[in-house]
Amino acid sequence: MLGKIVISVNKNYYFLEINGFSRKTKDNTVILDILNKNYGHLINYKKSGNDLVLNFERIVIVIKSIRNINKLGNDDTLFNYVASFKDEKLMRLVKIKQKN
Repeated sequence: MLGKIVISVNKNYYFLEINGFSRKTKDNTVILDILNKNYGHLINYKKSGNDLVLNFERIVIVIKSIRNINKLGNDDTLFNYVASFKDEKLMRLVKIKQKN
């Protein structure tokens, strides 16, 4: 059974929806714990409107408003998570620009 995680970024906090349960947090470690779990390998990804949908073997992760990811900066957890895939097509899809 596939689960679903939806992550929305607000200016001051993250809004999480995990299998229908909602939570608001400012803590990056909560996001890291969720993203670093083993959901199996990445099957595919797509951009749906302004959202990035990552399909893993065991779960679907939706990152809302992915176009704003460059505004978050290199220190942001979601920016680093998406950049960690090191997939050129994915980087172009979400328009990630590495800043030095």
